Amino acid sequence: MMKRVKKFMMVTFSMLFALAMYTSVYAVEIGNGVKESSDTSVLIPKGVTVKNSSRGDYGGPAIVYTYTIAPVTPATGAKVGDTPVEIGPTDGATLANNGQVTFQNEVITGVTNTGVEQKKNLQVNVDLTKFTKPGIYRYLITDTTTIEAMYGAGLTRPDDYDATRYLDVYIKYNDAGTDLIVGGYALSKTNVVTSDASTKDAGFVRTSETEEVGGETVYKGDVYRLYNLDIYKKVTGSMGDKTHTFPFSYTVQNYGLKYRPGYYMEGNLTTESSGTFQIADGNSYSFRGLNARATITLTETNDTSIAYDVLIEGKNVSTAATATTLVAESTVDPNGTKVLPVGAITDYEDENSIGDGTTPGSIDHEGVLNKNRTAIQYVNNAGDVSPTGIIFKYGPFALMIGFAMVLLVLRRRKQDIRDL
Repeated sequence: MMKRVKKFMMVTFSMLFALAMYTSVYAVEIGNGVKESSDTSVLIPKGVTVKNSSRGDYGGPAIVYTYTIAPVTPATGAKVGDTPVEIGPTDGATLANNGQVTFQNEVITGVTNTGVEQKKNLQVNVDLTKFTKPGIYRYLITDTTTIEAMYGAGLTRPDDYDATRYLDVYIKYNDAGTDLIVGGYALSKTNVVTSDASTKDAGFVRTSETEEVGGETVYKGDVYRLYNLDIYKKVTGSMGDKTHTFPFSYTVQNYGLKYRPGYYMEGNLTTESSGTFQIADGNSYSFRGLNARATITLTETNDTSIAYDVLIEGKNVSTAATATTLVAESTVDPNGTKVLPVGAITDYEDENSIGDGTTPGSIDHEGVLNKNRTAIQYVNNAGDVSPTGIIFKYGPFALMIGFAMVLLVLRRRKQDIRDL
């Protein structure tokens, strides 16, 4: 009996502890810009649109966004209905986690070129002891994430990004009329004078950051564009072995982030920085889901007994996918290697930096990132080879015999003329 009582008490204690933990971190979500709730915490969503031209599951961004919140003076005459909006008391609303919103390279499923939005939440906590009377109190939330942080994470953001939101906190009396409680929240993009449904905002998310510009839908939010690199093998020449699988090794600098190496669409997400693969004529190997600042080195080894002339060709978006020589042709003897020098998969560093290319500058919209490598082709050529020694050893005798035959023919013609 005592064992049952102890077991019941342990289960009950565990459930109460879990409930206490749950209620301590629970906060109401802002919804579509307005939320009626007595909760003293509200969640403001932050979204990043993850894109890849090759559909699949990939690792999302790794970045810590930072925010501040401060009381703000409402626009002159600002009110909701007949109630004027007031500046919020200092520390009446504060941010949890020091105002940080962390994205940790989680796996995002079904990523497409259109993009999949990954969301996290910024939590605002209300301290009722800072309020002395009912009212509507306004605060300004500001995204203070640095350009260096955006650049380092490989994210792009348009120059006209809206980094602020206005939060109204509704304070009222409880039903007994004895204590102040939170009545709800409203979020807006502007310091509105008259607040209604049309002024409400959903947060730092895609639905709020999509605008109609010149009849086109333009996204004005943060983009995490992932890139792919395909490696092709081509063998040419009458001596080239099209059935042979040539070994490759590679090193990838992807900043510890997940990417997918493999044949075609095979392969699992990994953070490994090196590996090997083999491909024959007409085959390929792929690296998918690479960070915009990723670099890669490829090394092909000639493990045959034939010397090959090797040419590395590349294709990129900026030249309409036409072949461009990346590395000049050179002869690779048996046991030799052909290396593709370290190079960025994209021109992100050049497009989004100033000075020497290492100091981040303004982060432009993703439209500038159109000069990425999309394909590398290793062309191994082994052409016709003359049988060694035959031409030089027997060539002079062949010439002498040919000359003698010509003389013989001429002499016979001369003899025939005499006989006539």
